Amino acid sequence: MFRSPAIGYDDGPTSVAGAVAWLECRMVDRIPAGDHHIVLAAPVRGGHGGRDQSRPLLYHDRRYTSVTEPKEGTKP
Repeated sequence: MFRSPAIGYDDGPTSVAGAVAWLECRMVDRIPAGDHHIVLAAPVRGGHGGRDQSRPLLYHDRRYTSVTEPKEGTKP
């Protein structure tokens, strides 16, 4: 099994250190797909690290970028 020091396994649900947001889900179904399984999950609760912690990641026009605040004196 893959292990990384940035991923927590011991204290409840699996967590990723430094993640901007998180979701806790309940498993709805597990579907066999060859040598894999597709897991369908329904969100139970979620949260984020706060507005000033990180900027959201945006995927648009086949590239990743981030959202920034408008510069002072410009129109939104």
